Amino acid sequence: MKFFIKITLIVISSLIGLFVLFLVASVLLSKCTGPEEKVLLKEYKLLTLEEKKKAINDFINSRGYDDQRIKVSSSFRTILNSSVKYPETVECLQGDEWVKLNQFYLSPTYYNVEDYENGIINAVVDIRSENKFGIKVRNKFFIKFIFNRNFDCNVTDANFLE
Repeated sequence: MKFFIKITLIVISSLIGLFVLFLVASVLLSKCTGPEEKVLLKEYKLLTLEEKKKAINDFINSRGYDDQRIKVSSSFRTILNSSVKYPETVECLQGDEWVKLNQFYLSPTYYNVEDYENGIINAVVDIRSENKFGIKVRNKFFIKFIFNRNFDCNVTDANFLE
């Protein structure tokens, strides 16, 4: 009986200790995130120009905004895939190497900020694909997207450049 009580007290004290540890860790984490998190809570149009520049530069330089970058890359692949006659042959220039479209990711080197105030960002990518004769044809593909109030990215334009 005494053994059972000892085990019960040990388990209860361990649970209380874990709870206190979790509470301390959550307080420390909330202090570590700092003011950057507060910027994300505001609507984009309510940010100052400096906050807008920081938000867009953080997006471009891969500091946060993982979901948005994935959405833009996915939208790019989907739109390009539907814009060519033989999508299985599409390759994109990633650095100095040609990669299949399904392996391509829009990295920071492709982005160009058109307008910080309105959150307009462009990306231009060198692509190549085969035509009906099996000849590889090179072109540039342009995509324009906008940061909206949820810091999401909506594609507004996508075309081949002449």
